[in-house]
Amino acid sequence: MVHSLMNKFKEVVHIVPVNKPNAEFLHKLLREVICGLEKIGFKVICIVTDNNAINRKAMLPFKPTVVPAIPTSSPKSPTNDFVFPHPCDAQRPLFFVVDPVHILKCVRNNWLRTNDQCFWFPAFKPDETRQRQIYTHIQSN
Repeated sequence: MVHSLMNKFKEVVHIVPVNKPNAEFLHKLLREVICGLEKIGFKVICIVTDNNAINRKAMLPFKPTVVPAIPTSSPKSPTNDFVFPHPCDAQRPLFFVVDPVHILKCVRNNWLRTNDQCFWFPAFKPDETRQRQIYTHIQSN
């Protein structure tokens, strides 16, 4: 689906039936759709998706293959997997965003899967104790 940032325009751009999707197929499809939209005048700046592993893997081939001479991060530091060179113009960024609704759904589902259905909050200050919220307390209110 294409969705405008400046007005209410949105439209389905491609539907494809898949039985078992894979990252390679999805990457090729994304590249074709993005470049097709660019050819007819749209400026694609972002891909919004849920946090499915196949969707994340489909984005990785957009990464440049040139490795910097000086490593910019240690092996334990997070990678920059949310901005990629645009497939139609490498000077422009293509952002990869996980839909916030899906993030909240994942938090909720993980919360429900814990044995005691507790969500622990970190102590943000050294003198604080950890806080928790029990899911059944929310359900009863």
